Amino acid sequence: MWVRLAYQLLMYLSQAALALLALFLSGESKLAKMLRGRKQSLERLKQIPPKNKKRVWAHAASLGEFQMLLPLLQKIETELNSEIHVSFFSPSGYEHAEMPPSWQSHYLQQDTPLLANRFVSLLQPDLVIFAKYEFWLSHIRVLNHKNIPFLYWNVLLRNNHFLTKSWAQPWRNALKRALVFGCQNITTQQILTSLLPTTPCLLTGDIRFLQTAELKNSPSVFSDSEIKKWEEKPNIVWGSSWQEELEMLIEVAPLNTCDYRFVLAPHDVSEKNLLHIESKLHGQSQRLSQWMQHPQTNAIVLVDGIGKLKYIYRHAKIAIIGGGFKNALHNIIEPLSSGVPVLFGSNHEKFPEAQEAVNAKAALHACTPKELSRILTFLLFHSGNSQLIRFHQSQAQAFFESNTPKMEGVWPFCLAALTK
Repeated sequence: MWVRLAYQLLMYLSQAALALLALFLSGESKLAKMLRGRKQSLERLKQIPPKNKKRVWAHAASLGEFQMLLPLLQKIETELNSEIHVSFFSPSGYEHAEMPPSWQSHYLQQDTPLLANRFVSLLQPDLVIFAKYEFWLSHIRVLNHKNIPFLYWNVLLRNNHFLTKSWAQPWRNALKRALVFGCQNITTQQILTSLLPTTPCLLTGDIRFLQTAELKNSPSVFSDSEIKKWEEKPNIVWGSSWQEELEMLIEVAPLNTCDYRFVLAPHDVSEKNLLHIESKLHGQSQRLSQWMQHPQTNAIVLVDGIGKLKYIYRHAKIAIIGGGFKNALHNIIEPLSSGVPVLFGSNHEKFPEAQEAVNAKAALHACTPKELSRILTFLLFHSGNSQLIRFHQSQAQAFFESNTPKMEGVWPFCLAALTK
């Protein structure tokens, strides 16, 4: 009881502090936008027309979580003819989420009992869907009090998550009435099953895999003639690379005797960084925009724009993904979707899919750039390497397919809530 009361007091105090702080901030600051948006959302909800169909409220903290919700919400709207409302915590989600004009967006209110009750009472949802780990205690308690069904989609937890702490019992008591938890990975499923043994916790996979699968089937940005250029020889792609991955390329490049085409896509494509990279490669590189017109034989292709890397991965043999030496690993799912094994640094604790890919032999990692360079050198230039690369390629494809989620697990719960 004392934990819940302390939490509520904290929410009220933070609400007052934020309102006071906003007086000294620019009207275009994120905080000012959020506070203004919360007030406007309540005003708009007062004008909402009476329901003539089932109403779904989905909450996403920001843009990434909205992308996770999108396939499920589209299916609900299409197949169950439901009215869709999406709330956000962050202005980055509220302002940049691209949604159908029939959907309505709102800001989530401060998690006090009073504001949570007002928000839910005005919206009157028939089903609520939370993305990832949005455990807002007061809002959930209001849903339970009003007997409004809710579920969690694409949940991701680590072993030290606050829900596992002894003081988090009020959250566990509230969450045990969820219809179902759709879990990204086995670790999350095991944690929630141990904490909430009477609540269904299903392994539904990571929605990013489904989104990438849809992208994989989209048309390429490259023309047929340009695709032929990519397919002239095997491509080894450095994707979203940082300085550490550039060092690997510099070390491995002298060993390449026309067997492979090396492609470097830096995470920073500013002119300053491109010039820095070109100076390090000592004239061995050619920018992609130039290479497409007049390719130089054996040049390292330097990707000098954004939006093309995900299509280049379709023609890769191996991908070295940047950020893994900085605990800021970039997207490994895109190359995996094309059956491309990935290499990266070992500092990837915040990215559970990375360790899972390593366990599945779809990825290889190392603690230092030099160690990863040795692994890459062995794969590319050791006798019998083709068979080993083919093995990792098959594992990459199998890993991607096994992790591509299907909505069948949570769909019966959505169906039951919206058709009764």
